[in-house]
Amino acid sequence: MKKNSNPDNKDVLKAQKYVQTHLSEKISLKEVADHLHLNASYFSRMFKKEMGEGFIEYVTRMKMEKAIELLDHSVKSVEQIAFELGFESKSYFLKTFKNNYGFSPKSYKYKDKESI
Repeated sequence: MKKNSNPDNKDVLKAQKYVQTHLSEKISLKEVADHLHLNASYFSRMFKKEMGEGFIEYVTRMKMEKAIELLDHSVKSVEQIAFELGFESKSYFLKTFKNNYGFSPKSYKYKDKESI
């Protein structure tokens, strides 16, 4: 299913805005559903139908995109970036990054990006 970057649903738009403003925290589906005054399972289904990906996958993708941005434009350590993006441990951040991109944050930061 194709990912929709411009949803029509106002609740999905609000959820996306919430994620963007809370990237530095651990974000749960229930927390956002509560913020929108929606039932969590209804919100989950609606988000997936509208966006073509699950809410947690969306949050992870946003955090990984921000991680790439921070790796490209800051001198922060991988550990600082992990905690800045709300990951409870550096090792979980490393695993998530590698699962998403196929290489470690350190490899990304210090290798020739054309070869990745």
